[in-house]
Amino acid sequence: SFLPGDAKAYIDSAIYNGDDTTTTTAGGSVTWESIAIFPVLVTAGEAAVYTTFRNGAVQPIFKTINPADGSIPDSQVTGGLENYKKYCMVYATKNKAQNIYKFVTTGVDILTSCLTPSEVAGVLDEKNCFISTAAFGSQSAPEVKIFRQFRNNFLLPNFVGKIFVKFYYKISPVIAEIISGNEFLKMATRILLYPAFVFAYLSLKIGFLFTVFAFLSILLVLIKLSRHIKAKKVLLLIALVLIAPELKAEVRPDEEKISHPLAQEGLVRIKKDGTYIYDIERPLKKESSRLSFGRADHPEISIVIQELDAVGNPTGVENEFFFGDLYNETSGFILGYDYEWFYTVDKGKLGVQAGFSALFANGNGRLKASPNAPSVESFTFVTLPITLGGVYRLEWKDKQLIAPYVSGGGTYVVLLEKREDKSLPKAIGGLGFYATGGVLFNIGALDRDAGFQLESEYGISNMWVSLEFKVVEVSNSAFGFSNKYLNAGLSFDF
Repeated sequence: SFLPGDAKAYIDSAIYNGDDTTTTTAGGSVTWESIAIFPVLVTAGEAAVYTTFRNGAVQPIFKTINPADGSIPDSQVTGGLENYKKYCMVYATKNKAQNIYKFVTTGVDILTSCLTPSEVAGVLDEKNCFISTAAFGSQSAPEVKIFRQFRNNFLLPNFVGKIFVKFYYKISPVIAEIISGNEFLKMATRILLYPAFVFAYLSLKIGFLFTVFAFLSILLVLIKLSRHIKAKKVLLLIALVLIAPELKAEVRPDEEKISHPLAQEGLVRIKKDGTYIYDIERPLKKESSRLSFGRADHPEISIVIQELDAVGNPTGVENEFFFGDLYNETSGFILGYDYEWFYTVDKGKLGVQAGFSALFANGNGRLKASPNAPSVESFTFVTLPITLGGVYRLEWKDKQLIAPYVSGGGTYVVLLEKREDKSLPKAIGGLGFYATGGVLFNIGALDRDAGFQLESEYGISNMWVSLEFKVVEVSNSAFGFSNKYLNAGLSFDF
């Protein structure tokens, strides 16, 4: 059987009979070399293709057979096939003497041997720019979907809800225009909308009246709690002042410690064999690199495909497909690299950070011909956030065990989509911001001998294990990329 592709067809499955590849009815030995496929162009209503097919009318396309198991390594049938034209496949076998026979012309299912090639769309193909929801980035954002369902289920069916929706539609374009160009206003708007989002979500899950009751109960508890705290605040402060002196603990050492005379020169330990170990204070390094990994969500993006009929004309039906419809098997594993250069190391390290991350996915496109079925052509999708910003690390001495840090700045997220049979990928991008906060654990400080050897041989003064929380926000008319995730990694100072 055959499946349609973009200006080509694919052999979906082949029936292999081992005896027929080595013997003929006369008992002679013959080795089949390949399959000859004749794509016969027919009209939509023509059914007698196999009886009207004549030798020499169509040039064959040969596909080599693997003699071990009869499989066909290259399943693509290409060579002059055009999109939105119907072809019926007549096929035969060819031996090493270049003779073509055993034509399949009868008893073949016309549904599996006849097909119409169609253009194939990926999620970035003919990207439709739609009016985005200002706060959450696009109409395909999960929060926007919840608000839309709440509107349809609870607001539009009643008179008061219709008035509210009409008023909202009247004032929202002006507000959206104001906040759409300012990332801070977008973030502030999202914070203000999240209580409404929770209300809408719970209304859809447990019912409108139960949600109203739950919210009123929480509000009453908060009001009562705030009044209670205000009334008790003065008494609480007085109590803390009175008992604070009693909380001091008197330290009574069991033994007296005396510093070694060479401690001032850096002596920290004396081995059993008499070796003196000195800790020499070295200046902090001004460069650092970090490799990290974590789990993140893929971009929020969709494409609207207008269905085409068998001859390529629009049917008037439009179907929207989201990222998960085309790339439904994704790991969400993100790899990253950051380079940091510190222009000051006094009272903490302050410098510049640049880096990039990569998120991969594999899937299939959609045929533009009705009913937009999944294509055989496979796609590879890469999400590439590129970051540039500032970084501050609370590190003031060499071999410090723990060093907290924060960083943030701008990001440009590049989306790349490549089809397997195309040489160049399609690409779009969008600006946004990122912020991180994390902690570095100095594994080099745990073994000073190994740390000294690492620096003397490789120039690496400290080796850290990092754990950070990262926020990346990008929102424009084409796609949204909103992620909050944990990263772990390995960092080197040099």
